[in-house]
Amino acid sequence: IPKSLVKCSALEVLDLANNNITGKFPCLLKNISTIRVIVLRNNKFYGHIGCPNTNGTWHMLQIVDLAFNNFSGKLPGKCFTTWEAMRSDENHTASMVNHIRFQ
Repeated sequence: IPKSLVKCSALEVLDLANNNITGKFPCLLKNISTIRVIVLRNNKFYGHIGCPNTNGTWHMLQIVDLAFNNFSGKLPGKCFTTWEAMRSDENHTASMVNHIRFQ
């Protein structure tokens, strides 16, 4: 994954599926707060999912696809508490998050 992606401060969708990328979870992207979709499907990523020493990231993340890689371990519980945009609004009232819309 090119390190220059960290400069994409308005990046919302990152689809790297089916590229035979080898490496660990892409922690270099952890400071891009605008990411809504991460697709790493069908590559050769390995190791643990998540980034060490991270205190919450990707609050806007709505879709994550990590299937068909070689990740190990469990999905860190903090992902479920910090990926706020994945939570549904039980009352279907005005949400704090603008959900993805394709035009």
